[in-house]
Amino acid sequence: MIEADHSCNFLLTFQGSRSGDEPQPIRKEGFYGKLLKTPESQLPKTKHVVIINFVDRTNQAEDETDDVPAEGILTIEERLICSTLGAGQCRAMACNLEHRNLKILPWANVAAYLTRNGNSPPNAKGSALCLLPLPAESGFAVHHSNRYFELSANRRDIWHGSDMTGEGQVRSEWNRLLLWDVISPLYAQVLLAARGLIGPGEDFNRLWPARILSDIWKLVRSRVYQLSEN
Repeated sequence: MIEADHSCNFLLTFQGSRSGDEPQPIRKEGFYGKLLKTPESQLPKTKHVVIINFVDRTNQAEDETDDVPAEGILTIEERLICSTLGAGQCRAMACNLEHRNLKILPWANVAAYLTRNGNSPPNAKGSALCLLPLPAESGFAVHHSNRYFELSANRRDIWHGSDMTGEGQVRSEWNRLLLWDVISPLYAQVLLAARGLIGPGEDFNRLWPARILSDIWKLVRSRVYQLSEN
């Protein structure tokens, strides 16, 4: 399953071109200007299922009595991924000239683990990614990936806190808006799509944000349930 809404047209309009040449990327100011003016319904969205095949050799023993064959065991995983450029206050903040030095963008994707070898997948704690996985875990059964999280000084967690001032407050507010305006709606879309793919039941129920490991993820949980009621 692969679905893309407005993605190609949207990205093409963000490129300038010269006669006879391939489309050329436009300047940063033009990009943010176009992003701010684009109706929310025309922002790019993608939804797709990814099939991952890999050979698992982690349980191989050195002796010949091990049941694991020498070539390893083929594992097939199925994952659902939803991505979007978001709107709301998050987009407004990203396009604000006062925050341009942060180089932020209201883009995110949320991935859910659907099956492994046709069966229920192992339990996941949920991780945030900022190009690379962060040590911080959400506790949810989905993974939140975004290149534009503002990170803590040790780059091990998402910057957050209600008692900050100055640039620290700006960075914390950006993460809050990113989670509220972009990642939470994506999470709700993942749940809707997953229900159609795997149906109701235990595997679907485990995808809901029931458990959290950090206070910052409380707003995602409350927002997802709020959106799911509408």
